Amino acid sequence: MWSTVYIPSGAELAGKNLFLFIDQAGALSSNGKMLDLTDTNLKVASRIPGGMSATVTRVSFRIEVCEPWGDLDQIALALRDIEPFSPGQSEQIAASSVASWDFLQTRIEICPLWAGDFSYTQHPISIPKDTNFRIAITFSLDAPTLKEPHRIRCFLHGAYRNTIEIR
Repeated sequence: MWSTVYIPSGAELAGKNLFLFIDQAGALSSNGKMLDLTDTNLKVASRIPGGMSATVTRVSFRIEVCEPWGDLDQIALALRDIEPFSPGQSEQIAASSVASWDFLQTRIEICPLWAGDFSYTQHPISIPKDTNFRIAITFSLDAPTLKEPHRIRCFLHGAYRNTIEIR
């Protein structure tokens, strides 16, 4: 499974939380970006679909400058001498953030984003069907204010199984 959160230019990240796996493909994200299959493969927001379960063995993150998607981002980039897809502030974002599993009432830290990915070699994470979940990105108090739009992508590596209930 994969998910993307888009962050507009001008966003103040210090002390904030962003969430991955909260929007489904074909929906408008909380930041006004229409999500497609390259952004997420979720059919239902924040949920493992009924009839499936997942065993996660590794979580990977990628932070990058992205093309502007809203009028404000278009104007902001036009006023600055910034090339889209430059390294931007990706390293600052990674250095000031930590990812956590968020199972509504329980949070489990995964890794700081500067680590890039985290493997569950001895104890994979099992997510049963119909489970509500998301991944929270928590920013430190010294996180940057963005000069250009960025996105954080997350990929959950592992096995996905169809589950059938027999009654």
